[in-house]
Amino acid sequence: MTSDRITRIVDAAESGDSVRARREEPHWREDAGCRGADPAVFFPASELSAVDKARHERTAKLICGNCPVRRQCHDFAAIGPEPYGIWGGMTPTERKRRHRRAQMYRRVRPSEHGR
Repeated sequence: MTSDRITRIVDAAESGDSVRARREEPHWREDAGCRGADPAVFFPASELSAVDKARHERTAKLICGNCPVRRQCHDFAAIGPEPYGIWGGMTPTERKRRHRRAQMYRRVRPSEHGR
């Protein structure tokens, strides 16, 4: 996937009002640890072997590990929702799993106003 393609995906997601309303900082990507990194690390080609995809994933997660805008990146992908790539140090499967856990927590958490 080319950086132009990634930019188009991000720009398309940003055009939604819910994304614009939830973004903490309009230009958070300027501070991203991945800025200038090879987009293929975060969006590995589908024809790569499982070993190469795993290597890309580990590299992306290392870059995300110390990123100052990791939370904004994750939130951006979750709101989209972004079905591809590593965002905020998480794969699409990990983001879905986290979202489901958060939904379950909200359903089972006792009401704060009336027990």
